[in-house]
Amino acid sequence: MRSEQKPSRKNQELGRRRPALQAVVLFALAAAFALAFSGCELFPSSAASFVGKKYAVIVGINDYDNVNNLSYCVADAESMQQMLEDARWSVTLLTAASNESTDKTPTKERIEAAIKAVPHDTATFLFYYSGHGSKNSPEEAYIVPSDFDGQTYESMISSREFSVWLDSVAATNKLVILDSCHSGGFVDPGDSVDSIIDSSISTSSALDMFFRFGELLAQNAAAASSDPSTAPLVISAAGWAEESLEASGYGHGIFTYYFLQSAETNQIGTMKGDSDGDDVLSCIEAYSYAKRQLASDPGISENQKFIPHISGGLRDFALIDNR
Repeated sequence: MRSEQKPSRKNQELGRRRPALQAVVLFALAAAFALAFSGCELFPSSAASFVGKKYAVIVGINDYDNVNNLSYCVADAESMQQMLEDARWSVTLLTAASNESTDKTPTKERIEAAIKAVPHDTATFLFYYSGHGSKNSPEEAYIVPSDFDGQTYESMISSREFSVWLDSVAATNKLVILDSCHSGGFVDPGDSVDSIIDSSISTSSALDMFFRFGELLAQNAAAASSDPSTAPLVISAAGWAEESLEASGYGHGIFTYYFLQSAETNQIGTMKGDSDGDDVLSCIEAYSYAKRQLASDPGISENQKFIPHISGGLRDFALIDNR
């Protein structure tokens, strides 16, 4: 069956959002409530640090067989590769650009093979994807490989299928970053507490977050004590019904542009996204920085918006450790 929602990732704009004071206050109360009754730290001092092999599979697709091509996904992937290799990650890069040989082309089969070839002694695994995305319901979103046939869902990579592939990775810590349309379909809404509160969150939603916060901490602790690999940290550039956008003024997907910027050095000599100044850029810090920058970008209009999301309880891993 041909998808009614064609894969898309366009040059469009995103609107600003103002912080909601009530939601922020309630979130702080929720944190205090959780800490008081769970007896554990919000982010343990060891959460942003780890030892062992760090391995990433990075995919960027500009050129497609049967849908419109994109402009900056390969730049996204190559810049992400550079950032991680500078931070001592081992990286497998799969890209599709017009001047590249076909043996690097990230087809569905090759993406699956790259994930299943992750070394068994890997402690922390990261999968990054920049390219087209699609959906057919809130429960099912898709990564679009370079050999998508232009018609069938089966020729794409569903969130369910991807989850099975990810389960084959033996790493204790797993992180997935998706800069694609409808990538929020890969984020579990039942295990998602964004680290930045949007102005769209109502008082009732904030109260619901308050009562679920301790439960999420407990779930995360249980996962960490039994099988941490069952709770990967997932970051999506957009919601399941939203487009993730790229633009020539950025030379990247806009979310990836700011995510990468979080690792740049600021005027005081620390990484821009390193909010606690400990010389460690964690996943949540990089995500939070990118989300703040998207929300405050003066060159992005109100009539087109996409909001990044994060799930995985309160797990956090180090992207860059400069200590």
